[in-house]
Amino acid sequence: MRKMILPVFLGMFSGVLTAAAEGAADAVVPEPARVCCPYAGVDWEKAHHILTSSHMHVAVGKYLDLYYAKGVRFMTASNYYPSAPYHPLAEMRANRFRVRQEHGVMKDGVYLPGPIEWNGIVNGWIDELGEKEKKQLPFVMGKKLFPNVPPDLIEAPNAEHHSFKDTGAHINSPGSTFASGTFDARSNFKSREHGYCFGTGLPWREAFGLMLDGLMVKDGGGVTINHPVWSKLPMAQALEMLDYDPRVLGIEVYNDTSEKLNRTGWSEDYWDAILGTGRQCFGFFVPDHDIKGFNILLTPNRTAGDCLRAYRQGNFYGVILGEGLRFQSIRLENGQLTVVMDNPARIEFITKKGVVSAADGTSASFAVPADGPMRKEHVFLRVRASAQNGEKAFSQPFMLD
Repeated sequence: MRKMILPVFLGMFSGVLTAAAEGAADAVVPEPARVCCPYAGVDWEKAHHILTSSHMHVAVGKYLDLYYAKGVRFMTASNYYPSAPYHPLAEMRANRFRVRQEHGVMKDGVYLPGPIEWNGIVNGWIDELGEKEKKQLPFVMGKKLFPNVPPDLIEAPNAEHHSFKDTGAHINSPGSTFASGTFDARSNFKSREHGYCFGTGLPWREAFGLMLDGLMVKDGGGVTINHPVWSKLPMAQALEMLDYDPRVLGIEVYNDTSEKLNRTGWSEDYWDAILGTGRQCFGFFVPDHDIKGFNILLTPNRTAGDCLRAYRQGNFYGVILGEGLRFQSIRLENGQLTVVMDNPARIEFITKKGVVSAADGTSASFAVPADGPMRKEHVFLRVRASAQNGEKAFSQPFMLD
């Protein structure tokens, strides 16, 4: 198991955290295992289909309103500068992390435990600041960022972590209270010149360990690898991350912001290459700073704990537009993988060999190879459905070998 080097500080915030009550912190939790057969425990007739995403930036109320209008009902806001959970949303105020951050930070390569009182620290070199920055001091707590949180919105902590010592990856951790970095992203207040790291500042293994230790529901949530093509993340390093712990859940297969910036939002080939090694790797579909790319969780109850468990078990699927196409069921029974859609679509079955079967309509089946050479050639099996309105839906992979 992992050996932690740094002191563990999980960045706990004040207030009642909705996921906390659903996972007893002192409960004995079995060692997590890879999931080779997603949807195995899903009751498709009774399951709630909850629209969400593992990576969406929601810094002020208008963005919350936008996502809520889109249909998002499980919010794990993934903000940064600092990379600290905006949770619960109703308690977040302007300048909160400038006045005081509860979590620690790396300073001159050494972990400095929180709380960090920035007014006193920055005042120590105030003469180095520009006039614009001086006028903002002292930092004072501002108004509520989210004064009208919808009562039916489910919440859990999350943040986007970056600036690791040994990788250019960006990482999310839905369900984790772990926080890192500072507010001073561009060092306008000279914190970087005085040794403070604006991001994680840790080797990724140590940071992953802290994220996993901070999971509020011990059998739910985990770590996701963001926009690997945009990040130019070497495949070998992605495989190392997936091998680190079963709770490293997978990669972003679609990232809307990356796609709009420079056409690096799609990582579907990258996903298939990982799956072709025999590693279980869930696929996530995210808007990032934009409005397309969502995950639909299949849960028995509308709770934060069940939403996070759905992520852990692969009980979810991805969509691009978030409208007009849903899986009604995905069942592996008697050697057949059968898919039923709510609207007509082009349904494709994909393995390591590529698209091995396709059909048009609202349902399709594929005969899963029995044990033997054919099964080993396919390695995995997933489904992609495409509708005429441009919507696409993606199942999680079944691991055959």
